[in-house]
Amino acid sequence: MEDYYGVLTTYNPYTKKWYAFDNGSVADYFTNPHKIICGSGNSAINAINNYLKAKKNKNNESINV
Repeated sequence: MEDYYGVLTTYNPYTKKWYAFDNGSVADYFTNPHKIICGSGNSAINAINNYLKAKKNKNNESINV
């Protein structure tokens, strides 16, 4: 459960996808989203799980579904 602490999600109605990232990356998500580790998915929990996978890989690439 600790892995989920500080993870934020947002829904983008234009892409119809959920995005997840850590709370310290909020400003960068909206200004420079390619700079942060971010996960996306068709549901909020899917986006969070993809974010956690990307964070474990530490390659700064988003995992998209």
